[in-house]
Amino acid sequence: MSPGLFCMVWMQKTGGIRHVQIQLYNGQTEDVILSTEIENRRPCTLGASNGLVIGCSPLEYGQLYAFDRICPNCEKEGFFKTLQWENSGLWLKCPQCERAYDLNNKGIVVKGEGGRSLMKYRASYDGAILVVGN
Repeated sequence: MSPGLFCMVWMQKTGGIRHVQIQLYNGQTEDVILSTEIENRRPCTLGASNGLVIGCSPLEYGQLYAFDRICPNCEKEGFFKTLQWENSGLWLKCPQCERAYDLNNKGIVVKGEGGRSLMKYRASYDGAILVVGN
């Protein structure tokens, strides 16, 4: 819950085992293995294309944000392009349309042709459990 710090979260399966991948803007990653049968059988979807960006904006202290990890403008056109870190983790950039989105300002377009802001989800954290949903 550090203001201005966001991370990307996505899931992948390797050898039948589900892994939660967490990445900071500097490329540092953590691999959390879900090793129980219940964890691996339970359905789980992270956003529209298996990825979320979660963090707190310093502009609204304590406000937790969760955005989809795909470009909403390219998705509208039928392309599912995964956003990449830009501007030391303050923005996300689409490799297809070159738009950049400001994570600390509700995901608005700040570079490139205007368009839709990042897809936002409700997020809450009680100190132990993070919940993200529609």
